[in-house]
Amino acid sequence: MLRFGKLLMLVGGLGVGLLAMAGQARADIIPQLTFTSPSPVPGGFLWAYDATLTAQQFLKSGDFFTVYDFAGLIPLSNSQPVNWVFSSANLGLTPGGLTVVDSPALPNLTWMYTGPDTSNGPTDLGIFSAKSIYEAETLVSYGALGHKWDIGPNGPRLDHGTLTMNKGTVIGPVVPEPCSMALLGLGAAPLLRLRRRNRKA
Repeated sequence: MLRFGKLLMLVGGLGVGLLAMAGQARADIIPQLTFTSPSPVPGGFLWAYDATLTAQQFLKSGDFFTVYDFAGLIPLSNSQPVNWVFSSANLGLTPGGLTVVDSPALPNLTWMYTGPDTSNGPTDLGIFSAKSIYEAETLVSYGALGHKWDIGPNGPRLDHGTLTMNKGTVIGPVVPEPCSMALLGLGAAPLLRLRRRNRKA
């Protein structure tokens, strides 16, 4: 049931990205949580995003995407493909003109491209990940910045290389609700009692 719910949220997030493509801001980078995430790792949970560069877009150095309100971020736990650098701030880097939901109390994850110009998408950009102390899931915002690819038979057209941007939603970690923590505690209680009995025996 959890995986089905995650699939529905992923489809919803992709739909928002596609709607952005239909408007004046064309979609360029769309991150999606991998189906194996979040996965338990020492100290927390690994959240991995597979990012896709859409068609008629390319990347220049300085292009980026931000996943907002990533609760419970474990510092220095990020990883990314070659030619990408990571940064985190409570007020995330946002493409100019985009309005996103961004709580100043929660960290945001930004991955910025630093390599040479890429070719035309669609392209799988690879896996971008970070760890959180939380496993509970919610929908968070993302925003992305890229460049339009428009080369005809006679070379680049006027809008080739113009900035493009998009926003949408993606699954991210959230602080568990108190009732969820209480349920976890109730589930753990019998196990603790059993462990105490085994120690006495």
